[in-house]
This record gives sequence, C-alpha cells and structure tokens, in this order.
Amino acid sequence: MEQKNTEVELAQALSLVADIDDEMLEEQVKLEQEMQGLGVEAYRSRINKNRERGCESRTDYGTAMLSTCVPRLAKAIGNFIEEAEGKAGRRHVALKYLRQVDAHPAAFIALKTILDNIAVNASMQHVAATIGAAVEDEVRLDKFRRENKVAYGRARKMADQYSTTFRKTRIMAHMMHRNEVEWTPWSNTHKVQLGLKLIDLAMSSTGLFRTYRDESNKKKTPMYLQPTEECMEWINRRMARCELLSPVYMPTVVPPKPWTNPTSGGYYTQAVPQLKMIKTKHEGYLEEMHNRVDDMPIVYDAINALQETAFKVNTQVLEVMREVWDGGGNMGGLPARDDEPVPAQPVVPEKREAWTEEHEEAWKDWRKAARSVHVRNHSLFSKRLQAAKIIWIAERYEKYPRIYFPHQLDFRGRVYAVPKFLNPQGNDASKGLLLFAHGKAIENEEAARWLAIHGANVWGEDKVSLDARYQWVQDNEEMILAIAENPLDVTEWAKADKPWQFLAFCFEWAGFLRAGYGFVSHLPVAMDGSCNGLQIFSLMLRDEVGGAAVNLLPSEKPADIYQVVADKVVDKLRPMACNLAKCSEEDSTYAQQWLDFGISRKTTKRQVMVLPYGGTVFSCREYTEQYIKDKEEAYRDTHGGKVDMSKLHPWQDGLFKPSNFLSKLIWESIGETVIAARQAMDWLQKTARIVSREGLPVTWTTPVGFPVLQAYPDVKKSRVKTHIGEGVRIDLTLVEETKQIDKRRQANGISPNFVHSLDAAALMKTVYEALKKDVRSFAMVHDSYGVPAADAANMARTLREVFVQMFTEHDVLDEFRDEIITMIGEEAAKELPAMPKKGGLDITKVLESDFFFA
Repeated sequence: MEQKNTEVELAQALSLVADIDDEMLEEQVKLEQEMQGLGVEAYRSRINKNRERGCESRTDYGTAMLSTCVPRLAKAIGNFIEEAEGKAGRRHVALKYLRQVDAHPAAFIALKTILDNIAVNASMQHVAATIGAAVEDEVRLDKFRRENKVAYGRARKMADQYSTTFRKTRIMAHMMHRNEVEWTPWSNTHKVQLGLKLIDLAMSSTGLFRTYRDESNKKKTPMYLQPTEECMEWINRRMARCELLSPVYMPTVVPPKPWTNPTSGGYYTQAVPQLKMIKTKHEGYLEEMHNRVDDMPIVYDAINALQETAFKVNTQVLEVMREVWDGGGNMGGLPARDDEPVPAQPVVPEKREAWTEEHEEAWKDWRKAARSVHVRNHSLFSKRLQAAKIIWIAERYEKYPRIYFPHQLDFRGRVYAVPKFLNPQGNDASKGLLLFAHGKAIENEEAARWLAIHGANVWGEDKVSLDARYQWVQDNEEMILAIAENPLDVTEWAKADKPWQFLAFCFEWAGFLRAGYGFVSHLPVAMDGSCNGLQIFSLMLRDEVGGAAVNLLPSEKPADIYQVVADKVVDKLRPMACNLAKCSEEDSTYAQQWLDFGISRKTTKRQVMVLPYGGTVFSCREYTEQYIKDKEEAYRDTHGGKVDMSKLHPWQDGLFKPSNFLSKLIWESIGETVIAARQAMDWLQKTARIVSREGLPVTWTTPVGFPVLQAYPDVKKSRVKTHIGEGVRIDLTLVEETKQIDKRRQANGISPNFVHSLDAAALMKTVYEALKKDVRSFAMVHDSYGVPAADAANMARTLREVFVQMFTEHDVLDEFRDEIITMIGEEAAKELPAMPKKGGLDITKVLESDFFFA
C-alpha cells in the first residue's frame, strides 16, 4: 500500500512540473511523505508492517524515544480510558475524544507536538491547543477513511485540485456530509483540555517533560513545559537519528512548486499540509488575491526567485559544529549542554521558629539566587532543542547537492522561508550552515572586496568605512587562515559577533587565497540596511535629520544612530550624577551607577530599532532591563563558576527601578533624534482609529501592487481550570476570535505593519530588477540582502536605485490616505488628521551613500 501511495504521489508531482530530474522528484515525494502531517501515517505504516511480520518487539521505530516512549504513552492512554470507564461519577472531558483515536498515533502526535513547541518556548496553553487540534484532524479523517474508503479516495482526489487547507477541508467536509459521514467540530475548550490530559499522561508515563512556571513574569506567571535531564540526554546523544526532531515542513531537494496563484505552490504532494502563498485566515481576502494575480507580476516573480534559489549544506561548518556540540557546546553561540549548578542551600536550623534574622536573610538571598539559576537553565532547554534540530536537519540534507526552501508571505507582503530552524533567514548557526549551490567566480578585486567586507561585518567591524573593513581582513589574514586550517584549535572565530558566519567566511577566504581570481565562491554575502524602519520613515517624509542619522546621505564613515542616542543619554546623565541638574538624590545615584555600568550603542540599539515597529516607553524599559541581563550573562560567561554580580552593578535582582530610570532618558533622546518618524507614527495611529470606528479593517496597496489587509479581530475569553502532574493547577484563559474589529490592536499595529509592507515591497522590487541583471541566487531577510560576492556590487547598485525609484514615484502616505478616504467616505474622512510635514531631503543622495546598505 505504501509503495502504491508513493507511485500515485509521484505521478501527480510529475504532472505539475517539467525539466526536473525524475529521480530527484521521486526523492522529494518520499521526503514529503516523511514530513507528512505529524508523521502519523508513516508511524502507523511502520507499526502495521512489523505487526504483520510478528516482530513488533524488535520493530525499528527509528529511535530509542519512539521505541520506548510512544508505547509507554500509548499504554498510559489505554489505562486512563480503562480506569475512567470503570469509575462512577463525572468523567474527564478528554475521555470521550481519546476513545475515538488509536492510542499509538495519539501518543506520537502528543510527543512530537511537545518537542516542536519546547524548541520555540511555547506556553503550555498553546501546546495543549495544538495537540487537541491535531488529534481532531486525525480522528475526523480516520472516521471518513474507515466508513467509506471509496468516497474518501474520491474526496482526496478532488481535494488535490486545491492547495489551501481551507479549501481541502471544505471539500473533505462536504464529501463526508454527502456520503452521510457526519462530523461535529470539537470545541476549543475541549481541545485544550484534551491536550492537557495528553501532556499530563506524557509527563507521568515517559518522565521526559515537566512543568515550569515563569515567575519572572510578575503579573501572569505563564506555565511552560521543559525537558527533564533524561530527555536532554536523549536529545544530546541521539539527536541525529530521530524523526521526532524533524519539523512538519522541511527543505526540498527540487525547486519548490512555483506560485502561480495564492493557493498553488510550495510542496508537490498532499502528504504535507498544503500552503497558502499568504498566511491568513481571511478567505475573502484570498479570493480577492486570486482576482489580482495579473496585477502582481513583481510579487510572483520575486517569491518564486527566492524559493528557487538552490542552497547546499556547508559541510566544513557542520563538521566543526558537530564537534563543538558533542564536546559540550557553550561555544560560538551554541548553548551549554550542562545546566548551571543551583547554589547550595544555606545551613539553617531545621525548625523555622529557631531562625534568626540572619537565617531569614540568608534563606531569602538563596531563594532569589536559585530562582535566577532556574530561569537561566530553563531558557537553555529551548536553545538546546533548537540547536539539535538545526544540526539534525543539516545532517539529514548534507548529502544533497541542492536544497531549496519554499517561501510564503505574511499579510504585509513580507517573505518568509517555510521550513523552520535551518533556513537562510535563521539564526547565526543556521546561516553559517548554508552556501549557495550555484556559486559564481570572483574575477576582480571588486568582488573580492565585497567578500572581505562581509567577513569584517560578521566579525563586528561594521562601524567603520568599507575600505577599513577590507583592510581589516587583509591585516588579519594570518588569523583567518589559521582558523580555516584548524578551527577546533584556533578558536578566535568564536569571538566574532556572528561566529558561525565568520567561520564560514574563513573557509571561503582561505579558498579564494589558494585559488586566486577565478575562485568560485558559494558564500552568501549580505548587506544590511542601517535601521531600515527609520530609513523608510525618513525617505517617505524627506527628513534630513533622521536621514543623516540612518545613512541616507553620503559620508566618509557610517552614521550610527544607536551611538547618537547613547551619546545624548550620557549627556543627560553627567549633570544629574554631579548634582548639577535638578533631580532627586535617588535619580542622582542611579545616574552615577549607570555611568559606572557603561552606556554604549548596545544600551540603546533595541529601543531605537523597534521604534518604527510600534516601540513604546514601556517596551523601552523592558529592552533596557534586557540589556542589563545580557551584560550579566556575558560577565558570567567570561568569569565562569560562581560570579559576584555586585562587581558588575549594585542592583542585584531589583532591575525594574534602574531600567525604568534610564529608559525615560533613552526615550527622550530617541525623540530628539527621530522627530519626523514619531509624527508619522502618530498620524498613522490616529487614522487607524478613525477607520476602526467605522467598523472597517485598514487596507492599502504597496508600490508593487500587493494589497494589505490589517484586520485584527476582537476576542472573547473563557477560563479553563484543571490539574496536571502532581496536583499542579492549570488556570488558562482561552481566546476565541469574533467578527468585530479590535480598535486598540488596529491602532497599535498600523505603524509597524505599514513600514513592514514597504520594506517587503522594496525587497520584492529589488529581486525583480536583479533578475534582469542575471542575479539568480538570493539569501534575503527583510532588510538584509545576500547574494554571491560576484553579484554584490550589482546588488548594491540595484537596491539603491529601487529605493530611490520607489520613494520618488510614490508618495506612500498620500496614497495610503487616498485609499482610506475611498474606503470610509468623504464625510468620515473630514476627521482625518493633517498630513505630517515633509522636509527637504534629496532622496537621490541615497545613490551615493556607501552605508545605506553595507
């Protein structure tokens, strides 16, 4: 049966494409069957085969976890059902649903879902809801399959003609009803309760997971799952052989199915949940997008070019990463494999009434210190699992000469790679593991210079001129070559800002030096925007002050807006610390403490960076506190062992007041630097509130013809109370969307969404124009444009031309306002605020700015 399914899927895939090697396409079909949903079908197939052979006890489930833990959980599910049915009185709501599903697939779904979500640090509530929804899908389709196999086959064939999950589900539901196979959707509350029960059973039967309450969040104390030591040992030692670590969507080994409309593209078979080009639940919007296909050639050409870019695994980097990970991690950004030890409890009398004030104080200090260690160790769990998944996928795909990443858009038009963990938009380790499969020869000094600039950038020398970056590489060639020769002994690469990308550069630069001109370079060379959100606001408003601060104007050295704001903060702190400014004694103390702690561009970077994306004074405080914690972590890594944090700062765990004090000064300094951007953000928010009062979503069209629909629904909330594990109470708030517009979210979201839609349009237009110049390989991350070194100069020119063209041919705020007036009508439009004033910035100067993207 499995062979027959493969043949059918292959025949369907062959009918969709041309000029693809049949052998590789067959391999892709098999890979998609491996990805299938949560792997339930593949898991069930293996079980049945081994049952038929009478060797179930010796079955090859792929890993120790599958062979031991899935059966354990399946048995626990069976015991729960048996015990619940044998008791009188009220029964757990999960019983009625678990009766409907085979225990082994349910166990597989639960374990895989838990692992996937621990890797992204999802809350217990999210994990439970995801498990419940997955089990419902399994039960619903299995019911159809069992009750009418012929009709199920016909329905699936009919559903195969469509690509959205919504349409497929609608077809399957229609065919179920037509063939008198009834289905009543499960309630969201019941799905969460079902998921919680499966989590509870998974913890008690496998010992792989436990609950964790985030007590650092003083208001909500959300609950999470974390792996036990046994689970982490399994992940660390056996990660390269476990299909449970594989995400649902993985890279392809043939070019993804091109997007020709919003519901047809990406993967080739029905083995995986089919994608929509735009991640949205709004089916009316998708229907409208179907009608606009011919109006968006730039959009379709760009997304297809990105997903048709061929990559390959950088085996040199993978080998080093494997050695570092197997050796205990804690290098190059990989997390340590071992937890930080919890401090020993103080020696106190056994009876509490015998405690002195010193005992109370010692116990209180110990609890604070222990809690901090637990919080740090918890954060390591998800980082370890993420690292394991990245390495697992790289090892799974290193044998293929070419791999590809299907892409999707969000509702703003931003482009995202679909496969998680290992992809060209991933973290430093993920990017370091990927090379372009189709390299280009470095034939001249200009291309070599761009390769060197990239190396200097990922090291951290990105605040100096381009010539200085090129010179830095030449001055440090001895180190670079030594790293490339023996990276496990010469570990300076681990000190880089982006260590794995720098290691990849070292290998590439060494190859270029050996071969000379004519060397075929495969390394993605990235050029990043200089705080791109503020660049966009400055362009649309012709803001000279903001534009100069974010490198829209030519200069000998790059402007650094983060340092500009940091300098303003220091200028405010000095008179306060010396009691020259009118401030309280407490503020004067904080001012001196902050000057001693150190104010740098890193202090203000996040706060400035997120301003165009909805940053507030409250988020400013949170980022300021995070800066302290980041510096603490770096201090801890440097000193090792037991660390006396009082030598770094005097605030101990009381970080709220000092971060709140400084955040107000940072916020004030940002306002003095980017006045125009603040005005535009305020205008957008006021406009969104007026539209929301009319009960309408906010819509606009980007300069590449992409229609954006911002429609945040209002929600209603309900409570679910239950117990899990050893009496741990779970008190969750379930959120259900309504058809009403959430006015607050509409106003808060408009500024970041508007800017994101414009950076997405610029990226698409840049790719579209670069294709005309024979650029074929792209590694793009919103405001970071990566191409082979031989194409870097071409890309640098093209992206500047595109930004200039986009903001001279389009007055994006004026066009936005016109669309709003058309939507709400002239009468309501009378309440719209006056347009923000524009400055005198000469946009064409961007063409001469070396540091606009660099």
